[in-house]
Order: sequence, then structure tokens, then C-alpha cells
Amino acid sequence: MTPMLARGELFRRAGPVWAVEERGRAPLFFRARDPHVLVLTDQRLVLFGRPRRRRPLSVNDLVLAKRYSTFTPVRARRFRPMLQLRLRTSADRVLVLEFRPRDRALARKLVRELGPPASGRRRRRRGGSRTEPAEQDLAELLRE
Repeated sequence: MTPMLARGELFRRAGPVWAVEERGRAPLFFRARDPHVLVLTDQRLVLFGRPRRRRPLSVNDLVLAKRYSTFTPVRARRFRPMLQLRLRTSADRVLVLEFRPRDRALARKLVRELGPPASGRRRRRRGGSRTEPAEQDLAELLRE
């Protein structure tokens, strides 16, 4: 993995994650999620496809390598036992990452690296007409 880092770039944390790109109107429930390895450096987010048969990660497994400024956190939700984190890219696509309970520290680190969430995004509360900002979900995630 070290040869893939840019000069002066430092490895921070890595862990398993389930990932899918949100497309069209099809609910995520019906979309196939794939296992990936998420690597956080001091400059960017790197996503690798999980290799088969315990083979080490290679350049061929690279799916995404973008600077943190490319992403904006949109929402964090808990679906027991998983934690779902939605990120919006600069191309206005939504990347959905799901973390197991033991990997939630990786999710918290990612949210801290990305900075404040998208402003003006609001969601409806269940069972009521009041709305609350998506930032509250992310703030709860950071408090854990």
C-alpha cells in the first residue's frame, strides 16, 4: 500500500466497509453492496475492492482515490447493526458506505476529516411534521 501514497502523504487508518453508489430511484435495499477496504490518509480517501482469497491489495483493486475536499457528508444513519454514511461527491453523486459496529471509529475519523456537512439539507422526522438538519445525525456520530 505504501508505494501508492503520494510523496509526503501519511497513512492514518484503514478498515472494511460495504459500499454502493446510489443511482436512480431504486431503493438501496435492493442494491447489491460490495465489500471494500477504506483507507484514510492525511490527504485523501482511498477505496479498494476487497481482493479474493486473502491476496494483498494491489493497484488493480483501486476503485476510488480522491481528496477529502471532493466529498461532503450528507447523512449518517444507524441500521442495526450497521452504520450508514452517505457522502456527496463534487460530481453530485452519492456514495453510501456501511460500517460494522467494530469499524465505527473509522466512520468517525472519516467524518472529522471531511469537515462540516452539506448546509441546507433537511429531512423529515418520523411520525411528525417537524424537520431537523442532517447535521444532527453527524454530530451524534462524532459524540459516540
